[in-house]
Amino acid sequence: EAAFGSSSQMMFDWQEMSRWNADVARLPENSIVINRPLTLWGQYRVEVIGALAFCLILITLIAALSILNRRLMQARNAASEAEARFRAIVDHAPDAIVVLDVDSKQIVDVNPKAEQLFGCSREKLLADGLARFDLPYLPDEQSAMADIDGKNQRIVAGQQTQIERSIRGDDGRDMVCEVRLTRLPHRERRLVRGSIIDI
Repeated sequence: EAAFGSSSQMMFDWQEMSRWNADVARLPENSIVINRPLTLWGQYRVEVIGALAFCLILITLIAALSILNRRLMQARNAASEAEARFRAIVDHAPDAIVVLDVDSKQIVDVNPKAEQLFGCSREKLLADGLARFDLPYLPDEQSAMADIDGKNQRIVAGQQTQIERSIRGDDGRDMVCEVRLTRLPHRERRLVRGSIIDI
């Protein structure tokens, strides 16, 4: 053994040791145990690591979605609050306010003061449009919408524009009004806010 410079290793059969209730821990150092059954970790190590990695990715995605959902809810709440504030400001404004869609030439929103000025309900204002109340005080004067169309470039550029119009309310009253026109920000539509004062 010394001549060849090698050392022998003892081999033991796991099944025989199990039959005789032998203690593996008491075997000599560097012993080899053959026919030992694989543990669950030994058999399914790759699958277990894959499952753990999948669970970790899933937990990370759930946490990220939860954070995004919370931020979305906060953004929606902030938008609702901003809309409520805007509605309160418009509804309690001292001037009559109408919101016009320049392309469809329709009124899309009004405040209670506009209902008082035009002498009819919000529903009727939205249905009838602005032209119904237009009353040119000169024979050759253009309609209110034509006047607004002529100033579209300035309004769309964000410049406040002022015109005077003669209108007839639903109750038959004739009024000369000052109208201040301002573009409202909107992603899809060209909206103009008209602030109207009976002068």
